[in-house]
Amino acid sequence: MITREILETQLGQYREGQAQAINAFEKAKAEVSAFNGAIEAVNNMLRILGELENAKSPESSEAEVEQK
Repeated sequence: MITREILETQLGQYREGQAQAINAFEKAKAEVSAFNGAIEAVNNMLRILGELENAKSPESSEAEVEQK
């Protein structure tokens, strides 16, 4: 027969496991958010570099001379 003590112990273990799973889930969400921020930052840097490269290209310089 299963005693009250066994059931209460089992319930405590389940609650502890649940709390650990919730903590792991929150940590994983924070890590995903950090990766999203890093990806966005690198994408922005690549966009800026692309714009700078386009501004320095010979075709761009010739167009500027013709406009002046």
